Amino acid sequence: MRRALTLVLIGIAWTASVTAQKLDKELVATLSGPAIDGGIISELLWDGGTLIIQSAAMQADGALAPRYFAAPGPHMELRHLRELPFGRLICFSRKGSPPPYDGEVWAWSAPELNRIAYVDGKGDLWIARADGANAERVIRGPFTLPAWSADGHLIAVAERKDGGKRWDISIVHVPEKFRK
Repeated sequence: MRRALTLVLIGIAWTASVTAQKLDKELVATLSGPAIDGGIISELLWDGGTLIIQSAAMQADGALAPRYFAAPGPHMELRHLRELPFGRLICFSRKGSPPPYDGEVWAWSAPELNRIAYVDGKGDLWIARADGANAERVIRGPFTLPAWSADGHLIAVAERKDGGKRWDISIVHVPEKFRK
């Protein structure tokens, strides 16, 4: 059976009861098969309004090879990028070195918001003030790689599925109270 890259660009309204508020999570892409080639999603980064997704896979010679994808925003087409306009997201090491860490668990907001988003040991997404005070779970996981949008309205997250054969990339709409 031939494996194919699955691109899912649909909006999924998903609600969770979180301290008497509703929180939206929107699936923006699913990567599997040749797109990740047995690798991992290693980084999520916002470049303006564009979400950049980096995967890393081991080549036959043992070297790590990056692949890049761009999701310009909700309900838009996922594109494969040959290279990044601003350089690599992570550094790759030489043959024989350990693979990159596959799960940053925190991300800083823009300085104006003074917030941190982080994923706990269960994979739940939390938001707190930059000093760690007033932490609140905003959505249950399992998530990894949180990344704030520049305007602080969205947090992108990755979810490892089917033992790493598939990765879902979603955006979480940040509640208003965390954008002040």
